[in-house]
Amino acid sequence: MINDLTKDGLSVGDHTKILFHVNCGSDTIGFKTEVKYKGDKVIDSYTQPYVTMEAIIPDSIGAEYAVAVCNN
Repeated sequence: MINDLTKDGLSVGDHTKILFHVNCGSDTIGFKTEVKYKGDKVIDSYTQPYVTMEAIIPDSIGAEYAVAVCNN
């Protein structure tokens, strides 16, 4: 559980979840879906019809995702 202590465009306690695809063999990442929540209620969502895989930028958040996914 994460405590939301600062405002980030949503109200305190609201959150966003994002789904990425990671290809460990080719070191690529692609965006698929974003869902915004107000409490437990979905207030907005978007799904990319086709995932465009792009090279993972070294020392980025995407690189950290790849390490977490590919090393498990």
